[in-house]
Formats: sequence, C-alpha cells, structure tokens
Amino acid sequence: MLISIDGPDGTGKSTLCKNLVSKLENLGYSAIYTCEPTNSPKGLVLRTHLQKGDLDKDSMLQLFLEDRKEHLEDFILPMSKKGYIVICDRYKYSTVCYQHIQGFPLDYLVHANDFAASPDLAIILTLDKDEIISRINGRGLARDIFEQDALICKAIEIYESMQQLFPNENIIYSNFLGTSQQLLDEIFELTMPYILKQLNFEHPQTNDLPR
Repeated sequence: MLISIDGPDGTGKSTLCKNLVSKLENLGYSAIYTCEPTNSPKGLVLRTHLQKGDLDKDSMLQLFLEDRKEHLEDFILPMSKKGYIVICDRYKYSTVCYQHIQGFPLDYLVHANDFAASPDLAIILTLDKDEIISRINGRGLARDIFEQDALICKAIEIYESMQQLFPNENIIYSNFLGTSQQLLDEIFELTMPYILKQLNFEHPQTNDLPR
C-alpha cells in the first residue's frame, strides 16, 4: 500500500510522515518511511541542485522522473508487495507543482508521470501563505529555489488544483493548523479507513525491512 503526503514546504510533511509510520508500527502494522527526492545518487544530486539553483529546468525534470522510476522499481513497489504501508514524503504531485512553476505546462507534467503508480491515498497539506513563510523562516536554514515567498503563493494555488488534475485518484486535503501531535491524530483518522480497506495481506516481520 502506498500513501503519499504532499504540499508546499513548511506544512509539516516530513515530521508527519515519520510520526505516522511510528504510530502505525506501534499499533502492529508494517509501515515504512520514504521520500522524494530519494537518497539515491540521482536524488542526492537533485537535492544539491535545489539548494544551488544551478540546473536548467529540463535537466531537473528529467532527474526527478528518473529518480521516481528507480524509487518505484527498487523500493515502493517491492515493499508494497511484501505488505508494507509505504508512507512517501512527496511524490509526483510535487513534480507537477514545482516544475509547472518552472514553466512546464500542467498537462505535460501530468502525462510525464503516467508511469508513476497511483497512491492508494494521497494527502495534500495546505496552510495559509503567511503561516508557511513563518515556519520556513523559523527553521533558520537556507531556502531552496522553490521556497521564495512569491513561489510559495503559486505552489499553494497549484496544489489546490490536484483533484482536478488527477480526477481518478484518491486525493484528500488537510489544512489543519495545530501541534505535530494534533496533526498526526487528524491524518491518522483520515488514513485508517483506506488502510483497513487494503488489509487483505499478512504483515511481514519488521526484520524484513531494508536498512
């Protein structure tokens, strides 16, 4: 099973994904965290260029797509087939959003990701622009090329259109503003009906997890 959690930077995605995996494991489910860009060679190259802003848009899109293909083939699909609930921090929706900001047409980006398996559930976190900017500033870290104030506004707008861009996928939104624990509780309640619907498998032992 694949659950993706997406949305603009500053919405708490990474913390939520890791907390959700921990909660599911504590309840006896086999769950695992992963993210995009990945920690593969292609993913690490992407992360470097996102900080530097020194890669042209065509090369960046190609790297994102290649990284996703390897991620699916080498990790997401194998782990899903073993019965794990794969919680993915960013997925194809990020590419559609941010590479559209770079100038690619939305339809082109949607079709460029046709190879990417549809998640059993995609959750998109959205917050007010000012709250997102405040959170990003509060990190005390250098911003990447997509974390500029004007682009954050555009990203929010594009993410809000994902249900229209992917009408046949299970996409739900959450604009919950609260503590990390409160957000976890909210998302857990949203995800459990989908998880229970998919539970027609035997859970593998946790020592089967790749390290």
